[in-house]
Amino acid sequence: MADGEDGAGEETTDEAEVEPVEVLVGLAKDGEIDPWDIDIVTVTDEFLARLDEADLRGSGRALFYASVLLRMKGDELLSEDDEEPEPDPWEEPGFGPGAEAPPEGFDPIEGLEGELERRLDRKRARGTPETLDELVRELREAEREARWKDSREYDTTGGGYRRGTQTLDYRANDGLRADEEPTEAEVTANTHTEDVEALVAEVHAELRRHYEAGREEVLFAEIREAAGSTVETYLGLLFLSHRGHVRLQQDDLFGDLWIRDPGATGAESKGVAD
Repeated sequence: MADGEDGAGEETTDEAEVEPVEVLVGLAKDGEIDPWDIDIVTVTDEFLARLDEADLRGSGRALFYASVLLRMKGDELLSEDDEEPEPDPWEEPGFGPGAEAPPEGFDPIEGLEGELERRLDRKRARGTPETLDELVRELREAEREARWKDSREYDTTGGGYRRGTQTLDYRANDGLRADEEPTEAEVTANTHTEDVEALVAEVHAELRRHYEAGREEVLFAEIREAAGSTVETYLGLLFLSHRGHVRLQQDDLFGDLWIRDPGATGAESKGVAD
């Protein structure tokens, strides 16, 4: 009897694991996103909402996809700010009530389709995926690139830590970790048992401490152990961003991550890089 119960428990856990592509497909099936004409802002928000509800055990890929989607969302919002809003195609001259009589043989449907295609071409030129299939391909390509990313060096001599030049190797294994740091297996095995809200609260409290001291933005490296480990802190940060408590800024896909107080005004402050 015990064996049967254990087997059932294992099956339930496996079904609850997060596969990022399955989450995206599920959003399309549920009608939350249009797979043929996606809005990257909506996709990102809905994806993070699903992660908020799901069991996060072994979901490192899902978190990586979330980070890439957040960057895409930021790029999309910035590009929208730079562009003048266009009227809807049916509000263009020649459409709608009061428009002049069209010439003989004019096909309004063809004109509308042409205008929609022109706008889609502009969106493609900005590099924004149009369909769910294109988005999945871009996310998988980013994942492949991350696996072969070059190591980076940071000179911390002038900072408060005085550790000299530190090399971050993205393909380093557990052999290089400190004794007090958890192994990869420990992190992925225990994440699902953690209280996500507790992680969020710990990260938020640490950020508020910096903001209340006059900082307007904080480098992720400064608070990466706020929730106990880098992975748990980053997880809490994703949810804070999704809920609008912080704004994330990253100039390069794998560059330094800045965490900005959304209520801050004035000049940007400088953090201490670790």
